[in-house]
Amino acid sequence: MGSVILLQRREVRVFGLLITKECQACDLQGVELVGKDLQGANLQGANLSGAKLSETRLEQANLSNVNLQQADLSLVNLTGANLQNADLGGANLSGASLIRSCLRQANLKRSSLIFAELAEANFSGADLRQAELHGANLTNAQLQGAVMPDGKVR
Repeated sequence: MGSVILLQRREVRVFGLLITKECQACDLQGVELVGKDLQGANLQGANLSGAKLSETRLEQANLSNVNLQQADLSLVNLTGANLQNADLGGANLSGASLIRSCLRQANLKRSSLIFAELAEANFSGADLRQAELHGANLTNAQLQGAVMPDGKVR
């Protein structure tokens, strides 16, 4: 009975998010939102660990302090999004667009950023240890104080 109620609450949260684009500090762990339009959504402090968000539109979204560990964010559009202090450890961001996004102090350990568009993104103080950056576009990205995949601080 308890798991049914939990599932119903999650479904209500997802429905509310799709309508209002608001779900601060909510638990959406493992949710599937593939290809949804969440432009400008406010998910500050939410738990989206293990979520499936590939091809989702999250331009200008507030994802500060969000848990996105092990999330699938492949081909997602995060242009201009706020991911400050977000935990993206082990997340798949392959082919994602993070142009002009704020990733200050974000955890990107062991994340995949293969062929990601990272131009003009702010990675100041971010942890990119063991992150995969093959083919990523880092043109004019801000990397002051970032810990790079080899463990060196920029």
